[in-house]
Amino acid sequence: MIHCNSLNYRYKSSSRNELNALFAQRNSCDDVLIVKNGMLTDTSIANIAVSNGSQWFTPAKPLLEGTQRAFLINKGIVIPKDIIVEEVFCYKKIALFNALIPFGELIIPITPQTIIRCSENNKLSE
Repeated sequence: MIHCNSLNYRYKSSSRNELNALFAQRNSCDDVLIVKNGMLTDTSIANIAVSNGSQWFTPAKPLLEGTQRAFLINKGIVIPKDIIVEEVFCYKKIALFNALIPFGELIIPITPQTIIRCSENNKLSE
């Protein structure tokens, strides 16, 4: 998890400098899970949803309100909700999805081994 309160990526753009800077801090991890103002938002390439075992929740304030995310909300498959970083381990699974990765194709169990908290040193300068 990488904290960055200043990141703004409301509209998809070819300018991914800030996202790339966050991604560069991933060390040996596959991707970064971005935290803004204490809430989970997205990864560097995908929207997310977390499951408590019976329902799927997607961040109420993602960096990018993707088309796949909007479709899943409209169908009632995911529910927008503030996902507080301190509560991440209360959820069982995380799904990553975007226009090219269908929902359900990439689901990862949430454990201390799969979701690594960053230190305060792993922040994009604000």
